[in-house]
Amino acid sequence: MPRKSERSCEVVAFSRGQRSPGLSMAPKLYRQRQESAICRAKSESYSECRLDSGAPLMTGRLTTHRGEPVVLPRHLRTLAALVASAVRFRCCMIRAAAVTLLALLSTVVAVAASAPSLATRATIRLPGSPSRFDYLSLDGALHRLFISHMGDGRVVVFDTVHNRVLADLPGFEGDTGITVVPSINRVYVSVTGSLLNRAFGSGKVAVLDAATLRVIARIPGGRFPDGSAYVPQLHRLFVSDEFGGQDLVIDTVADQPAGRIPLGGSAGMTVFDPTSGKVMVNVQSRRVLAVIQPTTDAIVRRVALPAACVHNHGLLLDDAARLAFIACDGNARLVVLDLLDWRVTGIHTLGKDPDVLAFDPTRKLLYVASESGVISVFSVSGRDVRKLWQGYVGDDAHSVAVDPRTGLLYVPIRDVDGHPVLRIMAFAPPSPMTGHDGDPPGRTKNLR
Repeated sequence: MPRKSERSCEVVAFSRGQRSPGLSMAPKLYRQRQESAICRAKSESYSECRLDSGAPLMTGRLTTHRGEPVVLPRHLRTLAALVASAVRFRCCMIRAAAVTLLALLSTVVAVAASAPSLATRATIRLPGSPSRFDYLSLDGALHRLFISHMGDGRVVVFDTVHNRVLADLPGFEGDTGITVVPSINRVYVSVTGSLLNRAFGSGKVAVLDAATLRVIARIPGGRFPDGSAYVPQLHRLFVSDEFGGQDLVIDTVADQPAGRIPLGGSAGMTVFDPTSGKVMVNVQSRRVLAVIQPTTDAIVRRVALPAACVHNHGLLLDDAARLAFIACDGNARLVVLDLLDWRVTGIHTLGKDPDVLAFDPTRKLLYVASESGVISVFSVSGRDVRKLWQGYVGDDAHSVAVDPRTGLLYVPIRDVDGHPVLRIMAFAPPSPMTGHDGDPPGRTKNLR
């Protein structure tokens, strides 16, 4: 608040020797005082907001340059005081509004700069028609991304170093799951075939040479082969047969069927846990996670999931943290399961119809892509899982893969201006200003 001596207004006074103003001179004196006050107000800094004078505000006193009082009639003294007050009030209000606006703008800029975001680095046009994509699998050694273009029945091979399409392979009608195994230089593609094939259980698992991109074999794959997982110690591939309600076992040395494991319900995603040596598969119609001993093909545990999870389809493990991430596409929830004691430690909201999950072990980031085109991003710090960001990426953007070497995210979009594209994205985590939680939509429920 300004000092009392500053809460006044300077006026133009008559010099010594002039006739003292009477009533007839009062309007002229008042006009001079008003103009001087406004002029001084405009010239002052907003940061100071002061109108200099030796006379206290609201007194109506006028002085000469020697400090001698000039007396005005009462009604003019009151009017002069009101004008001085109005000028000072206007100045201070302008200053306050300007300071407030600058503060708000600074806050908005700071928050926007520190908030987490998923930014597009490149958009690459893909071959084929604007139709559905499904799973992706990355060969980190060859820097190749294998993409199931389900709607076209093709496998697109993408060079992640030069950001260009290397090949567009035909002959994979209705391809869904795709798994690259760099250690044996193989790519396994689940081929569901036509509706007639699915009705009669004529699905296949195609085997590609990862280097030459030639098809080596086609192995019977049940009614609707989907996701798959490789067990290196046994040289076996376990494949979800979604409509057949079973997990299929393939001998990857002989490229022949090696068995089938009835699940008692519709199969979701299958994964391999290298720490326990077990295979896990979602029995999505039963709200159960089945644990399989791959040496005997026996189900050794059935983990009942909470009612908060409807239709557990997607599945991914963080082996280091001993956590399983389960995407429930019936009610858009992510269930976090502790693999040490088989207890649910958290339930998080997702975009509608979640499907494919990807995990970056280097940056400890989990991505969940949904049929609704929404991607959710979570940080995994030890055993603490928190949502960082959630937002719309593109129509039907339900597939995702991440390169742990670069942290880049690959998301195929079925239709952008009449063409399919591959969107290459990068996640910028929150700065210390916003912490871990960011400002994502949705609710998070921690059970521990």
